[in-house]
Amino acid sequence: MISYYLDRSWHLATFQTFLNYFHLSPSNQQKIIRAQCAYTKNRALREDSILYEGDEVFIDDTIFHHASFQPTYHPIEVLFENQDLLIINKPKGLIIYPDQINQTNTLVNDVLGYYEQHHHGGPVRYLHRLDQDTTGCFVIAKHLLAHSYYTALWDHKTIKRTYLAKVEGVVTPKHQIVQAPIGRHRHKSNQYRVSQTGKNAETHLCVIQSKQNQSLVSCQLVTGRTHQIRVHLAYIGHPIVGDPLYGKPNQTGLCLHSYEVEIPLLLNQPSQTIIAPIPTHLKL
Repeated sequence: MISYYLDRSWHLATFQTFLNYFHLSPSNQQKIIRAQCAYTKNRALREDSILYEGDEVFIDDTIFHHASFQPTYHPIEVLFENQDLLIINKPKGLIIYPDQINQTNTLVNDVLGYYEQHHHGGPVRYLHRLDQDTTGCFVIAKHLLAHSYYTALWDHKTIKRTYLAKVEGVVTPKHQIVQAPIGRHRHKSNQYRVSQTGKNAETHLCVIQSKQNQSLVSCQLVTGRTHQIRVHLAYIGHPIVGDPLYGKPNQTGLCLHSYEVEIPLLLNQPSQTIIAPIPTHLKL
């Protein structure tokens, strides 16, 4: 069950305006109306129902639940949670999503176990992906309305994300902007490269520390191309330590960390800045 208290900005708005705020598709809006699973003050809400300041809108989202994968019960590190979002600290070496229905060694399985233990139903609606060895902030929407809202706004101006990377060499200058388009590699299906025919890509870099011919850099994404940070760092001659695709693999694995995410909360609540502690393998 989801519930929202309405402030004065919603006074005399229709319920359809409320649903539009979440960028719900017309079919999902109609599903809510037909199922009569939205109400306030003991009245079912329809598209033209008028809302008032101080109303509490309830929506039973179980109509959007569906069969999912198997839960597992490994502990997860929660960085932030409310009724709409779950942000966790993804560990190294864990893939996000099962390839098969009976696969269990993924982050989705562990989150399903967490949901079950905390009496929360529904599938795991993640908002982005992280590579297997990338650690740090991983953002999940806990229900369809939140997933629809954040998917529509998932860009790097609205939701700011900062990564940390340990790279080869001493990076100079310490502050730089990498603007280089990225496209698929012609001869390697799982790789990308800087290509003039690729899509625009921009990364802002800041060197935090350099030591023993390695540097720890902060990477602020302006665009969000696949493997953008990995490709851009390799392009400027400083591949990420342990990168098996764009640098040299090692036993430690890819040294990339989703350090910080700044995300607005629903219904005009203040933004939250969430930080994942820097793991040991990133330290110089």
